[in-house]
Amino acid sequence: MAPSPAREGPEEETTILWPATPKERSSVWPAVLTVVAVIAAEMAVMSWAGNRYRNTGVDYVGIAMLPVWLVFVCWLVWKFRWRAIPVFFLIMVLMCGGWGIVGVSHFTRPKAISAVCAIQLGAIGEELKAYYRKHGSFPPAYVADASGKPMHSWRVLILPFIEENKQYDFNEAWDGPHNRKVREEPTGMYRCPWDLTMCDSGTTSYLAVVGPHTAWPGPTGSKLEDFKDGPENTIMVVEVADSDIPWAKPYDLHVGQMPNSPGPPGPSSPHPRNGFLALFADGSVRYLRMDLDEATFWALLSRDGGEKVDLKQCSVVFPPDSS
Repeated sequence: MAPSPAREGPEEETTILWPATPKERSSVWPAVLTVVAVIAAEMAVMSWAGNRYRNTGVDYVGIAMLPVWLVFVCWLVWKFRWRAIPVFFLIMVLMCGGWGIVGVSHFTRPKAISAVCAIQLGAIGEELKAYYRKHGSFPPAYVADASGKPMHSWRVLILPFIEENKQYDFNEAWDGPHNRKVREEPTGMYRCPWDLTMCDSGTTSYLAVVGPHTAWPGPTGSKLEDFKDGPENTIMVVEVADSDIPWAKPYDLHVGQMPNSPGPPGPSSPHPRNGFLALFADGSVRYLRMDLDEATFWALLSRDGGEKVDLKQCSVVFPPDSS
């Protein structure tokens, strides 16, 4: 076998250079759709938080989302460079618009719900008047059985005059087998819509102030001539936040157990601006200051104390601001 011919000169190494492929440019549209979806989700969560936890829920959701948006914007700038500018402006426009809508709701919702609460109290006043026209007096604070034990509340005595009439059985006590099922049903008439802890419960936000010299002396109903101070100057019903008292239970605030000024365990309110709603014997509803002095507070609770009270000085402008 003949030897292969020798190669002349040094052996040259050859390197194959593959043609470089152009780098694909990522589309910004997935990022745009993600931005829209995230902002829509954030607005939905804010709305839910506002309804569930009042205005503080909106604040907490907004604060919690700030670092999320900061990381997202940094990722956009790193990935898309100058092409992220339109996406960034889209984020700003959508967020500012969404936050603006939520912000308007944030400040107007307390006014609207407080107004609804006042309307409900006014409706209770109308039912009390209807009871008066039929029976010649306001209902008693409670109806007792033969042994003197409270059996029915004034709240169930005016049920026949309310459109939202429960199938209440007056032949058994409020906690009887049939009435127990009725009272467990939530009722909008006796619950402030701003009292969110009571949304799904059969409890009440509105309690009477009972006891000597009040509009509710006990098992007997008051007449207009009993209000020596004038029905327009005597409180009949106040709102109490988170009372946990079933609406059908014959239980209210006793004047001898209340504090010397509004506040727990007396009148209290989930509404802003440090006030509470009160229904007067003439059917009017006022938003009273929570910082009423002792003399003024007790003057408004008594029906025949002879005190002179300037209601304008006792009231907060209604509907209250949320600031």
